Amino acid sequence: MSNSEAVQETELMRLQLSVLELTAKGASLKDVLSTACVAVEGVLSGCACSVLLLQPDSVSLGQAVGPSLPQEALDALNGLVIGQLSGSCGTAAFTREPVFVTDTATDVRWSADAFQLFAAEFGVGACWSMPFFTSKRDLLGTFAVSKTQASHPSERARESLACAAHLVGIVVERRNVDRDLRELNDQLEARVVERTVRLQSEISNREAVEVQLRHAQRLEAVGELAAGIAHEINTPIQYVGDSVEFMGNAFAELKGMLEVKPSGEDSDSLPTVREPADVGFLLEQFPLALARAFDGVERVGTLVRAMKEFGYKDAPEKAPTDINRALRNTLLLAGNTIRNVGRLHVDLGTLPLVVCNRGDISQVLLNLIVNAADAIRNHRTSETGEIWAMTRHKGDSVVITIRDNGCGISQDITDRVFDPFFTTKDVGEGMGQGLAIAQTIVTVRHKGEISFSTTPGSGTAFVVTLPVDGTTVGVNPDSAAPANDDNSSDLDGGTSAAG
Repeated sequence: MSNSEAVQETELMRLQLSVLELTAKGASLKDVLSTACVAVEGVLSGCACSVLLLQPDSVSLGQAVGPSLPQEALDALNGLVIGQLSGSCGTAAFTREPVFVTDTATDVRWSADAFQLFAAEFGVGACWSMPFFTSKRDLLGTFAVSKTQASHPSERARESLACAAHLVGIVVERRNVDRDLRELNDQLEARVVERTVRLQSEISNREAVEVQLRHAQRLEAVGELAAGIAHEINTPIQYVGDSVEFMGNAFAELKGMLEVKPSGEDSDSLPTVREPADVGFLLEQFPLALARAFDGVERVGTLVRAMKEFGYKDAPEKAPTDINRALRNTLLLAGNTIRNVGRLHVDLGTLPLVVCNRGDISQVLLNLIVNAADAIRNHRTSETGEIWAMTRHKGDSVVITIRDNGCGISQDITDRVFDPFFTTKDVGEGMGQGLAIAQTIVTVRHKGEISFSTTPGSGTAFVVTLPVDGTTVGVNPDSAAPANDDNSSDLDGGTSAAG
């Protein structure tokens, strides 16, 4: 190898190292291309190098880079149309082959007036252009070497030009891939943001979205019970109205019974009663009617408070919670739904306060109770439907059991019960989110456990286990607390029984 060849090899290696180093450091594409141009100019003395990139329209070249060319020349090169007789670079891009114009004054590819003016103004006597491509042979642009005088490229010049074009192609392809990935990522992020805002405005993080989803599902569950709740409210309202109507009529009748003598007939002007017996009856019934009215108002108030407590949009923090109270309120909301399918048995053990999110746990209980009622409704047998609700304190945990004698769960779908959007209900009767959200609430948010056992045709029992301190489940099966008689009850006429 001659000294000149050794120098060329060294310069080309230096070119590669410089370009790769700048690329690794994240330098701008313009800086990397400029470095490649300067390096080739160092190998091939007396020349000016330039790079043109394929434009998005795929029919022109632009974004010209050439550190040794005046800005006017670069501006003139931008927008160069690709064609068979479009100078050295436009032709190389068109044919996808190297183009070596040794004399711009005579070469037909430079014969157009625009190219002749360019050559004269910027002193281009020869121009050699090498197209470069992606790894899949898609055109990326051209790398050109121009001389002020007509000149034939040496083998050394051809090799240097080919090496530089190949190296620039690698850099440009990588930058394009990075750009495409960033654009794709930006598009995906924009879609996520758009859909998130559309589904739940003002939600900025995943936790907030989950809170909103749970709250919406909770209200949806109450909405499904709307007819039953309306009936629960309407009944006491009706006898409040009847009692108030009776008291109004009684007052009018009492007023009519009292006759005041006209002034002058008797100086005392004292009232006289026409029908004493009726007065006694009214005086006896009036307090009873008033008590019935107060009782009706209290029942409505209790139901409304239960609805408010259930539908309340809880803060994410957990707090000591009376699980028995939460269960009672939930059963109250579902009372009409339960009575429509059978009897309810409630057996509440003596429980410690549980550190949990009250609204979330109430949501879980309502989902389980409504599912139990649906299972009985779908059973379609002559057997009386029954639902059992039981709580127990076991070790460091509280265990809640909701059991029914409904249709049970067939074995082929038991592994899908907690899957999101899985439902066996008819279209419009549920989206299959209830048990999926219940599992997330119990296991993820409360570090508890939820499981079920079922016998097709005989019923299902769901068991929720919650850690008392809100951290981890630790159940001692032998430490079940006995039921407190005050807590063992039957709501709305059901029979008390342990689940």
